Order: sequence, then C-alpha cells, then structure tokens
Amino acid sequence: MGVRFRLWWQKIRKPLEIFVVIAGCILLIVLIVLIALAYIFSVNIPGLHGKTLWDWLQLLIIPFVLAVIALLFNRATTRTEQKIAADRYKQDKEIASRHYHQDRQIAEQRYQNDRSIALDKQREDLFQVYLDRMSDLLLNGGLLQSSTNAEVRNIARVRTLTVLRQLDNRRKNYVLSFLRETKLVTSESETNIISFSSADLSRVDFKDVYLSDIDLSKANLSNADLTGAEIRKVNLSEADLTGANMSNTYITLSKFNRATLSKGNFHKAYLEGVSFAGDSFLRTHLSNANFSETQFHHVDLSHAFLEKADLSGAYFADTNFSESIFFKGTLRGAGLTNADLREVELVEVDLREASLAGAKLNKANLSRANLSGANINFANLNDANLSKADLTNADFGEVNLDGADLSGAIVNIDSLEKMAKSLKGATMPDGSIHP
Repeated sequence: MGVRFRLWWQKIRKPLEIFVVIAGCILLIVLIVLIALAYIFSVNIPGLHGKTLWDWLQLLIIPFVLAVIALLFNRATTRTEQKIAADRYKQDKEIASRHYHQDRQIAEQRYQNDRSIALDKQREDLFQVYLDRMSDLLLNGGLLQSSTNAEVRNIARVRTLTVLRQLDNRRKNYVLSFLRETKLVTSESETNIISFSSADLSRVDFKDVYLSDIDLSKANLSNADLTGAEIRKVNLSEADLTGANMSNTYITLSKFNRATLSKGNFHKAYLEGVSFAGDSFLRTHLSNANFSETQFHHVDLSHAFLEKADLSGAYFADTNFSESIFFKGTLRGAGLTNADLREVELVEVDLREASLAGAKLNKANLSRANLSGANINFANLNDANLSKADLTNADFGEVNLDGADLSGAIVNIDSLEKMAKSLKGATMPDGSIHP
C-alpha cells in the first residue's frame, strides 16, 4: 500500500506543485489589486476600507512567509528524495555490475571447463587412434621386419611426429614409452625403426617429458620447451636447439656433438656423463647449471652467461669463452688449457687447482677470484684484473702479466717475479707499479 502511495504521489506531485504556484500567484495578484484599489484609489471595498499601510503589510507578510516556508520545505524534500534516488540508483548499478561480472566469470569458468573437457577427450581419441593404427602396422603391416626405406616406416614416422604436436605432455610420455617398449626407437640411427633424425620439432612442447633412447640427430628443436625434461641416452648430434628452454632439465649419457645451443636457457640444468664437441653455446644462459666433469672440445661459449654455474672438474679443450660472464661460478680443478678467456668476467670464481696453462686471459676480470694451486704456466694475463685474488701456490711459469692489476692480491712476490715472463707496468699487491 505504501509503495503504491509513493508511486501515486510521485506521479501527481509535479502537476500539483505547478497548480499551487499558479494559484498562489493569482491570489497574490488579486490581493495586491484589492489593496491598490482600497488604499491608493480609495475604492470602498467592504472589509478593507480604513486599513493603514501596516495593516496591508501584515496582510501580505503572513501569506508570503507561509509561501516561502512551503517553497523551502518543498525544495528540501525534493533534494532529499533526489539524493535517495541517486544513492539507490548507484547502489542498484553496483549490484547489477557485480552480478554481471560474477555471472560472466562463472560463464567463463564453465566455458573453460567445457573446453578443457572437450580438448582432453579429443586428445584421448587421437591417442587411441594412434595406438590402434600403430598396432595394426606392427601386427599386420610388418613394421618391425620392414627395410630401412620401406613406406610403412615413413607412414609410422609421419603419424608419430604429427600426434606428438597434438597431444598433451602426459600422453606424449605414453607415446614415447610405447615406442621404446616396442623397440621402434633407439638412440642409434642404425637400429631405429622410426627415426626422429632431421625431424622438424621446432617450438615443440616437451615440458617434463621423459626422452630416452631416441635419435634426434640433426633434428630441428629450435625454441622448443624442454623445461624439467629428463633426457637420457639421446643422440642430439648436430641438432638445432637455438633458443630452446632447457631449464631444470636432467641430461645424462647423451650426445651433443656439433649441436647448436646458442641463445638457449640451461638455468639449473644438471648434466652427467655428457660431452660436447664442436657445439655452440653463443649467448646461452647457463646460470646455476651443473656441468661438473663435463667434456668440452672446440666449443663456443662466447658471450655465455654462467653466473654461479658449477663447472668443477670439467675439461675444456680449445674452448672460446670470450666476453662470457662467470660471476661466482665454480671451475675448481677444471681443465682450461689453451682456453680463450679474453675479457671474461671471472669475479669471485673458484679456480682452485684449475689448469689454465696457455690460456688467453687478456683483460679478463679475475678480481677476488680464488686461484690457489692453479696452473697458469704460459698463460697471457696482460691487462687482466687480479685485484684481491688469491694466488697462493699458483704456478706462474712464463706467464705474461704486463699491465695486470694485482693490487691487494694474495701472492708470493718473490716467486711471482722469478717465474713470470713479464710484469711490465703491472700494479703490484702493495699498489706500486712494476717497471
């Protein structure tokens, strides 16, 4: 009942206000006319004759004051109602907006769930179809007994490479396990039934996938995601891994001969029983990686980022490290004979007992590095920064230290001057310049 009354009042209030104002104006005009006739023109109007000016004013003031009070009250009421209406509109708008966003979020979640279920079903169907067709090739197509260039092998290879790009990583593991169990893939190209050699797997998602006993030689794995993958007994010789993400990977007993690994990411990767020959790590990220005891032959590590990397006991033969960063890395006991370490950042690096014989260390930054017991025979350290480095018991036979900074270094001066080939212009541990 109250709501209906308010609606009725809001409907007639405006016309009623207009009517009251018009009626008031008419009454005021009539009153003024009567006063003018009675007072100014001395017209005999019953009830108004003989009135003074003050009487007329009293007669006008009371209605005027009442009209002003009514007007102010009406205005205050109008403002209050407008504010209430505005607040209610704002509140309703906020509630509607909140409901809209909630409904939209629920719809989006429902859509994503439906899409995920549909995609998972699609992938499961693909996986089952793949297994059925591969089983048919094994049982009826003579796949295992086929010759190297047989058409059935090519069909099996194409189906496998295609399905690996379409499945999720869990089912990729199932496919690879199926291939291993049926002996369709091995790490040696001579014994492979299905070969991944020279396959185009660029940008493939192998995250957390178990890659074992597979020949991926010459394969294109550029920009592939191998994060957290386990790579065991995989042949990656001459493979292109440019820009590949191999962070947190575990790599063991695998071959990387002449592979391209430039601009890749090996952050926190762990390698065991792996060797590199002729590989390129140009501008590769190797921070916190464990390459201990790894073999490097004729490898390009120029501009690589090796902060806190563990390369203890690693062997480097004719390896190019120019302009790489080894900040706080570990190279203890590493074999760096004839290595190119020009302008390399080796700040606070552990090089204890490392072999640096014949190494090129021109302008290298070895400040605060630990070189105690290291073999630096015949190395070139001209203009190198060895400030505050620990050179206790290091072997300096025929080393070139021209222009090197040895300020604050821990070293036996007599032994250094006796064994070094040249110290011309070098800054000695006490700050003096060697003649």
